[in-house]
Amino acid sequence: MSDAEALDAGLGPLIDEFVADRDAVGRRYRLSRSRARRERMTRLLEDWQRRVDALPSDLPRAAGFDRILLQNHLASSLRVLEREAEETARFHAALPFGETIVALDEARAAMTPVDPETA
Repeated sequence: MSDAEALDAGLGPLIDEFVADRDAVGRRYRLSRSRARRERMTRLLEDWQRRVDALPSDLPRAAGFDRILLQNHLASSLRVLEREAEETARFHAALPFGETIVALDEARAAMTPVDPETA
């Protein structure tokens, strides 16, 4: 199938690729309060915004609708991440050891050896 034929059918394959990328980041960074997760997800969403913005402007009707919906989803997801950052700041202010818990979980996920004396 040529690119033109693929675009006639919509952006399904491109959207599937985005979902796979997003899910991979979600599996790697499980804690929503993790700064590393938020930063990585923000980079991913911004990269995808640039990629979608680079699509030709004269897309077929179905692909054009898919493009608009994907752009809206990406923008909405970035706003959610901004709200999560604000909530996390309040969370850490109320729970001073929250950052330590997040750091320990990130180290566990990365399989980093933890010294029990310093943890």
